[in-house]
Amino acid sequence: MPNLSVFLPLLLLLLVATFAVTSAFVAVQLPQQHQRTTATSTCSTLWSSSAVYPQDEKAQTLLESSDFAIAPNDLIDLAKKVQYETQVGILDGGECLADDITFRAAVVEIEGKELYLQAVKTLNFTSFFDVNATVFGWHVDPVLPNRVYYNSHTTAVHSQKPFFGVQPKGKELVLPPQLYHMDFTPDGKVQEFGFYTVDRNYGNTGGLGGAYAYFYGLGRPLPYPECQPYRKSFRRRIFDGLIRLSQALPKRTKKEE
Repeated sequence: MPNLSVFLPLLLLLLVATFAVTSAFVAVQLPQQHQRTTATSTCSTLWSSSAVYPQDEKAQTLLESSDFAIAPNDLIDLAKKVQYETQVGILDGGECLADDITFRAAVVEIEGKELYLQAVKTLNFTSFFDVNATVFGWHVDPVLPNRVYYNSHTTAVHSQKPFFGVQPKGKELVLPPQLYHMDFTPDGKVQEFGFYTVDRNYGNTGGLGGAYAYFYGLGRPLPYPECQPYRKSFRRRIFDGLIRLSQALPKRTKKEE
């Protein structure tokens, strides 16, 4: 049987090394004024710095050199209009959507305008909940210049009508922050719309976002794993246990010596 105390630390070292190498690719040289900062510098001095970093310049250059038909600032304005004025196709009958639009979330995909509209109208949570969303962070992806990203913090109070057998008792759901995106065609139609949760430790819906948050938050989770909070798989738990074992074995050997 292989010596676990030797093999597993090497495997762990490989994982750490992979992360270190990946991080090295995005590491940049600090501007000169930061290189000259001495140990006597205060945090306030660093915070007040107006340095422009190479990565910032690279992103700006990519946006300025984009040949997409809609300029970045105009694309953000268009995305806001789609979000606030049409609720991404609900209020305008899908006029703002491309016929082959794709809705794409972590575990759900819907293709085509007709199916998308049918789904979002069926799951109209505002008829069950008082929903309050704080939307922020609108920006265009410099690598995908037809895509707008934005973030949302959402709370929902179940105060209107029964939700799949659960009576409205004023329970407040706090969803995790979610990152949304809209992809546009050159003529300004939404080609793709979707979102992902970005912090599963926040809120009281088990780290779930979208429709799953409402079902789980009110005690009516759908009967499959994707509608449950994240839980390490059996194989992952075994792997973590072996790593802990490998870390403990050398210590025991040393004590025995």
